[in-house]
Amino acid sequence: MENEVSGIAKLGIVLIALAVLIGLGFGIFQISKGTANTGVNNVQGELEGVSQSGFTTYDQTTITGTMATSALSDFEGENIAVLVATKAWVNALSDSTGTTVIAIDTAIANGSGFGAADTIPVTLAFKSKTLDTAATTVDSKGEETGLAFINYNAIIGDRVAANAGIPTTSPKTYVKAGTTYYCGGIYFDENCYRTDCGFLTDTTGRVQFNNVIGNCGRTGRTEYIPSSGKFDCFLLKDQSGTIMGVTMQQL
Repeated sequence: MENEVSGIAKLGIVLIALAVLIGLGFGIFQISKGTANTGVNNVQGELEGVSQSGFTTYDQTTITGTMATSALSDFEGENIAVLVATKAWVNALSDSTGTTVIAIDTAIANGSGFGAADTIPVTLAFKSKTLDTAATTVDSKGEETGLAFINYNAIIGDRVAANAGIPTTSPKTYVKAGTTYYCGGIYFDENCYRTDCGFLTDTTGRVQFNNVIGNCGRTGRTEYIPSSGKFDCFLLKDQSGTIMGVTMQQL
């Protein structure tokens, strides 16, 4: 009888010890899990911070032409639109004063160094989210004109005119490899530009790019970015606040 009681007591002690060990293990697991999650969150936060810091240079700032040119190289191949309006380009737009949809083809014809009009992706700027009135700027003569940006790197737009976010009465088209695309529209929203349109993709979902930037370094061309020039910069975001690109307009 005493042996049976002793055996039961030993078994109880073993079970209690096992329960304690399991409890300690579970507690350590919970602590480790919490620490790991905190670490992951901290790393993710730091990575996002580093990613965002790359755009600080272009967030409501004025930069030099040298820095503007660097942006074309820094963002090359990334899903980031680089929208540029040089002084010469704004002058070329001056025939479009007060229009709802800027006559881009006319501006290209007025400019220098362009090829066929349908090979230039251009993003139109509007005064509000409704995209029914063109945003305006001032040319070298002090005359008001419509505003648009030449779109380098990742292109804002859509394969369907209605989805491009600009009036379908006269959408700006862009032809690449025989396919007609429609360039998108943007509007200024307090401290940044915004767009309801995503990046232009082909039928396979690949983002389309404009990496023809040779004229940006050639004097006398409409796209020329003078190293000593000054450019007003703003970020381009979608409705969720995700950064889609940067805009640079020469002062």
